[in-house]
Amino acid sequence: MAKPEFKVLYNQDCTNLFGVVKEPMEPRHVDRMVDEVADGGADVMLINPNAQRVNYPSKVWQTFWDGYAPGKREFFGPVPDADVPDREHWVWQMKRLADQGCDYMARSLARCRHKGIVPGITVRMNDMHDVPWPGSNLFSRFYMEHPDLRLHNPPVGGWSATGLNYEHEAVHHHYLALIRELAGNYDFEALELDFLRFHCYFPRADFARHAGIMTGFLRQVRALLRSSGRRIALIPRVAVTPASAYELGFDVAAWAREGLVDGITAGAFLNTSWLTAVDEYRALVGPNIAVYACTDHAADRRDGM
Repeated sequence: MAKPEFKVLYNQDCTNLFGVVKEPMEPRHVDRMVDEVADGGADVMLINPNAQRVNYPSKVWQTFWDGYAPGKREFFGPVPDADVPDREHWVWQMKRLADQGCDYMARSLARCRHKGIVPGITVRMNDMHDVPWPGSNLFSRFYMEHPDLRLHNPPVGGWSATGLNYEHEAVHHHYLALIRELAGNYDFEALELDFLRFHCYFPRADFARHAGIMTGFLRQVRALLRSSGRRIALIPRVAVTPASAYELGFDVAAWAREGLVDGITAGAFLNTSWLTAVDEYRALVGPNIAVYACTDHAADRRDGM
């Protein structure tokens, strides 16, 4: 396995573009989004298609605009009234783009090729936005209709505490369906499995068994990527230290031994950690797997840092 030559990978949020653009959305706005990142010096742009729903016309997952109609207040569920106008704006922008026959994922990835940077995809593996408003427009039917597949972790897990439980094969199948569609239908060279958005995947116990389950899931992802007939680098994003990653179910050493991954990105949830254990990860994975330190939208300012 050759270590990827990527230096800077840029992770693009799944809804940001649609909220930022105020005029009616057109394909040129997608091009401009990619151009800004390419001109800024990134080697890879990781396009995010999903939270619990997706922002492109998928045949296997529910879209963000599924069930939406202009002025349909009930579509947003218990979201506070003050938040609805902004939500309606970006949902409408997504739908408008799709209604023009523009596939957001295909357009973004093709523009990466045009600009000379590597097209990539980042999949959020257990997104739990809107926990205070169960049943909002960010929740999928899959999540809402399967309470039996959810975690019941202590509140210290934050919004992630009630995410999907990867002990259940049905959860694996749900995510593999999305990855299979992406690998089969889109032209990209790197796949990030974003295990930090959000971070809970198992009950807080039985770490070795859970790590074994997740390693089995990665074997399936790797096999799926190989079956595409293309070289797609697999680069999971995990916690800042190998020990904390292991407790969450991520046995990075096993992934490296089995040749399941091409790189590891280590980071924190939403904040940039100054204590990312790059040397520890390097010692675990050896010289042929890339190790990336993740920055995020804010710095960790605890302890006066």
